[in-house]
Amino acid sequence: MTTASNTGSVSRAVILGQICAWATSTSSLVSQKLSKEYGFSFPSFQILLTYMILALFNLKKKNIKISRKTSLLFWVYSTADVMANYLVVRAFRQTTIVSVTIILWFSTPVVFIASVLFLKHRYTFTHWAMCALTLAAVVTQILGSGSFDSLCHSRLAGNLFALGAALLYGTSNIMLEVQLKDVDSLTDLWAHLGMRGLPLALAIFFAAEYKCFVNFDFVEGKNIMLLVLLFTFLLMCVYCFAPLVVRFKSAALLCLSMLFNNAWSVFYNYFFFCDKINIREIISLFCLVISVSVFTLKDEKKPKGGVSINYENV
Repeated sequence: MTTASNTGSVSRAVILGQICAWATSTSSLVSQKLSKEYGFSFPSFQILLTYMILALFNLKKKNIKISRKTSLLFWVYSTADVMANYLVVRAFRQTTIVSVTIILWFSTPVVFIASVLFLKHRYTFTHWAMCALTLAAVVTQILGSGSFDSLCHSRLAGNLFALGAALLYGTSNIMLEVQLKDVDSLTDLWAHLGMRGLPLALAIFFAAEYKCFVNFDFVEGKNIMLLVLLFTFLLMCVYCFAPLVVRFKSAALLCLSMLFNNAWSVFYNYFFFCDKINIREIISLFCLVISVSVFTLKDEKKPKGGVSINYENV
């Protein structure tokens, strides 16, 4: 790969990573609005709509033949993805945003370690230092919000949900990088995810939320459904662009990019809620920019036969 094409791939990965971070941050705001203003808190229902859309790609992709091992890995990927999304919403309901923000950082070292053990990536000291710098950025962000003390009073159950979500997000990102080698196009990837994720999302919905859902008072049904559709659109943006970030760079860069959702939250608070931006939040953003920039510019060795997708069929 030439220097120019490599630079172009890295630039695209960084830009698409920021789109994923923006979509994640915005979807969190939508979920909070649904829960606080309308009392609508059915995370598996929101995920269910997304997997219904992904499953529709099975209508286009008929007779997709994959090995038994690949099918099993897709089940692992889909299960980790669905459960991570479900647990993180449960965590926001039972503990503080401060706790969830800090704990979700642990998905980053999970991806780094798994990449070394299973994907044979060879990270340098600089890469690991940038991983540590992101933790400093997250902690600085929390200190800047003035709510760090609330971490000590958060409930144990919510923290455990957040920790489970972090581990599962790390697992799903690694599985994404693995599965990109076994599909010919993104639509194949979506078809496999939809086919396996939809039954699991349905099972969680009927087991945990169905009774409350049918008894819910849809007084503001129109506004609720519009917000649910917006949430689904944002989550689909992540499913569209996250594989491209992994393809152009790696799952590790995707995790680092996702940490920018805190920066997008600061942006929303400043422009829409007229909150002031303090110096610690600026320092946090600067640390994140430095860590992602250095990580992407520093070469890492990938195993032979790395991730590749045929985009002519997308």
